[in-house]
Amino acid sequence: ETGYMAIPYNSNYTVSYKYLPESMKYLRFMNGEPHIDSKTKEQLAVDNIIIQFAETKIIDQEGRLAVDFVGKGTGLLFFKGNSAEITWEKPDLRARTLFLDKDGNRIALTLGNVWIQIVPSDLKIQY
Repeated sequence: ETGYMAIPYNSNYTVSYKYLPESMKYLRFMNGEPHIDSKTKEQLAVDNIIIQFAETKIIDQEGRLAVDFVGKGTGLLFFKGNSAEITWEKPDLRARTLFLDKDGNRIALTLGNVWIQIVPSDLKIQY
């Protein structure tokens, strides 16, 4: 079971999720603080989290990244307190990204919302 997951984008910014079995949702945190929806004033809660590893390059002095969304890559899926390794494919910019399981089938998501986190391909996810 995967009850906690963290994405350390850099030394100043980490996104993390904590799984709550009673609601079967992941609560989202930014730098350890609850990520609150400005409209509802409630903490963001997610049913499915997809981590999409993609090639990136720094494009300016601010450290902004260009992300290569076309091609193939790897990823992780978090759902109902579990995790699975996945792959993704996007043949061109107009095509939908397909997320596939280890057997090459489209992944089945838990009913509810999906949060896709796109991260550099060399980033280490803690879970």
